[in-house]
Amino acid sequence: INEVQVITAGFDAEYGEAQGGIINVISKSGGNDFHGGTHFYGTPKDAGTLLEQADYELDTVAEFGGPILKDKLFFYAAYNWTSSKSTTFLNPDYPGYAEVHETESKSTSNTYSLKLSANLTSQHSLTFTASGGPTYRPLANQDGNGLESYTDPRKAQSEWRLGTDSQVLRWNGTIHENIFLEAQFAHAHNWFK
Repeated sequence: INEVQVITAGFDAEYGEAQGGIINVISKSGGNDFHGGTHFYGTPKDAGTLLEQADYELDTVAEFGGPILKDKLFFYAAYNWTSSKSTTFLNPDYPGYAEVHETESKSTSNTYSLKLSANLTSQHSLTFTASGGPTYRPLANQDGNGLESYTDPRKAQSEWRLGTDSQVLRWNGTIHENIFLEAQFAHAHNWFK
């Protein structure tokens, strides 16, 4: 995200019949200069609580953008890989405590963003964006679900695959000094299995 705009009054015509307010999120774009960066964040094992402990959380980001054709065509790409592992300790009062004293949950996410921007003319632009965040959680007692009711907590284990993918193609154009048009086509796909 490059910028978040909160507009509470005096809307432009492009926002239609908005009544209360507008929140406009502007994503990063490429430009005539190459730019990029990387980040890494890590959380080591913590003491946690009596029933849950974070073993680790890792978060890495890489982003890069710039021109394909100066003043005409630009790109921006970002990738975010996260991984975490936590341990859930069974409450001794749970029926499955005799079988299993603790369980582990892991999660890995691969979040991506791609943006291509084209200045077709001085009055027309075209933008394509694609983004998503597939997440995988291997077989485990996910976040402790079902531990309080099963005699054998292994029966409450599940494997999760979830995420979203979306694509947007947007055209902006000025067809007369007082007429601005915008058209877009968007597709989104969400899953949880």
